[in-house]
Amino acid sequence: MENPGTPADILRRMGKVVPITESDAAQLHQLLQGVHAATETMAKLAPVFPGEVDASSLSLTVDAEEAKP
Repeated sequence: MENPGTPADILRRMGKVVPITESDAAQLHQLLQGVHAATETMAKLAPVFPGEVDASSLSLTVDAEEAKP
């Protein structure tokens, strides 16, 4: 995951897409920092098993159903 940057970076980028306040940007920044830290931790903790997981067989939806075309 990409580093979320500063609240000002978020305000600048998100402001182009949706209306966002400085307060919203600060809260979003905290959330994104947490997700970034969790992603980094999981990447360090998860063992690497090359060739063990066939990504094409994984579910594409949250409820474990195959995605419908």
